[in-house]
Amino acid sequence: MHQEGKLRDELIKEVSRSHPRSIAETSDVPRALASSPALSHRDTPDRDRPAIIRSHPHPTPALETAAVDGPTDDEGGRPETASAEGQERQPLHIPGDPPLCPEQQNAIDLAMQGHNLFITGSGGCGKSVVVRALHRTLAARYQATNKTVHLLAPTGQASINIGGRTTYNYAGWTPEDAKKPLDGRGSVIKKARGQYIFKRYWNTAVLIIDEISMVENQIFERLSRVMYAIRDNSSPFGGVQIIVVGDFCQLPPVKPFGYCLHCGREMKKLNDQWTCPDGHGDAFKDRDKWAFKALEWKRCNFKCVRLTKIHRQSDKAFIEVLQKCRLGQHLDDADANLLLAHHAEAENGTELKSTREQVDQRNLEEFVKIPGHIHEYKAADACTFARGETRQPLDRLHEHRYPRELQLKVDTPVILLANVDLDSGLCNGRQGVVVGFVPSDTIQEPRPPSLQNYKDDYDGYRAATERYKRIVGFLKSAWSNKDMFPKVRFANGEKKVIGPDCAVIGYGDQSPYSYLSRTQIPLTQGWAMTIHKSQSLSLDRVVVDLSRMFEHGQAYVALSRARSLSGLKVVGADASGLRRIFQVDDAVRAFMTSIDSNDTEDQPADAKPAGSRPVE
Repeated sequence: MHQEGKLRDELIKEVSRSHPRSIAETSDVPRALASSPALSHRDTPDRDRPAIIRSHPHPTPALETAAVDGPTDDEGGRPETASAEGQERQPLHIPGDPPLCPEQQNAIDLAMQGHNLFITGSGGCGKSVVVRALHRTLAARYQATNKTVHLLAPTGQASINIGGRTTYNYAGWTPEDAKKPLDGRGSVIKKARGQYIFKRYWNTAVLIIDEISMVENQIFERLSRVMYAIRDNSSPFGGVQIIVVGDFCQLPPVKPFGYCLHCGREMKKLNDQWTCPDGHGDAFKDRDKWAFKALEWKRCNFKCVRLTKIHRQSDKAFIEVLQKCRLGQHLDDADANLLLAHHAEAENGTELKSTREQVDQRNLEEFVKIPGHIHEYKAADACTFARGETRQPLDRLHEHRYPRELQLKVDTPVILLANVDLDSGLCNGRQGVVVGFVPSDTIQEPRPPSLQNYKDDYDGYRAATERYKRIVGFLKSAWSNKDMFPKVRFANGEKKVIGPDCAVIGYGDQSPYSYLSRTQIPLTQGWAMTIHKSQSLSLDRVVVDLSRMFEHGQAYVALSRARSLSGLKVVGADASGLRRIFQVDDAVRAFMTSIDSNDTEDQPADAKPAGSRPVE
């Protein structure tokens, strides 16, 4: 214990010496190591209750507290990892997430056996939980080897949701690099031979790519070709294990076929076909934009795991209609009536909108109508450098799920952005209303993390120590300024005072990592939210205006955020409009049919329904 305390003190001193710098607008998000649990306080104070509750999105052990809702690190220890031989073990449980159900655990087991995987399923099946579990398990496996498990997503928002980095950031590309040839002088392969990117590619053990539906064919193809050139290995992605996760029935790639894969020249579109002006490669049609159309996809020889158990909704009729919407199947009159004419209890529901401008305007319009004092919370952004590193991380913190500035009044509807207490139903996406403000000193200072709970995970311990320091700093500032924290009554009847949460992102390609963090009250105003930002959330009350949808998959993503049919209000379409809106790309339909009939990995025979908690 003395040695542990000494090491902890040294780490805290190390963090204190680092002169954190505030991050303004930058370009991308690096690899995540950890985030903190959110601080909260029960309506009936109990000084033996924890100040810190486990939260997602990043699956590392939470800060140690006097007592913790749910299993603690001390009770459960560090989750065991399967061997490459796939020996039998207990289902993995990530703190802050529900335990994995058998089909989710099956995906983890296949990954640990070294297979390339395509993991798919409807909204609400727990893909986000599986991504976090995969990252935690595989990272622990490779930690002692100096190999890295990278967590990627195609957009800044999607990468922040999982605490990862964008595909471009991992590859070391800027938008201008899309205009460069694949090989030869001034090419992306030549650029990748530079020390920094070369080392990253060489040390990669696993790539986990989330939201694969938004990754364009030629981006998938180019990344694989660059990696096998740099790694001198003709296997896809240079022999790196590839795990892709997502649903091709949801959001598609944005602006596909911008530049030629081979020469970098701008592609020309004529009669729904994109071609290279210099004649390189094939002509592409819109149906070719998906990653599964890439030649490298076929070479990856993915095992497909379909997650079929829906955890977000429990109404069988609602689930069946959502599945029809997802797959573009015919909606009969009964289906249309179910969506359009049911009794909706969606008063004060969150309106899901297509653009950020629409969301900002709606939230501002409603906020100014509420009388009373404004309580403003500014995020504390910090960067702590390790190993003498001084470069700014490529990150867009303005896309972080936690707002840079949060304004609240009594009667402000809010959405919870962290898993605060799963046993009480206070999870990511839970909606509520601010009912008051209490002195910030009702929130206790957390205990520092215990090295014993991290075993060989030194990086996780450093991240937790960084997280601890940031939360304590936020609290002490609040105490000094006599700030007030919001008390929220949630839709399920629970009341809780919500204190700060800290998301810590590790970046760099070798331990010890540098850290970027944002500390903020994990709430956002709840009148409106973009559909893109709602991904991974489960909402109690949702209003969806179908007249404003402009992409395949948008409407399904919006509808499937609702936990129940009674909490969903659909406007902007009649029965015939519904049938026009819920169309699925022909290429996606054919692909989904092919994996259903040929390539799907058998689910575990003992699969049982998971609990009713929302998991995504």
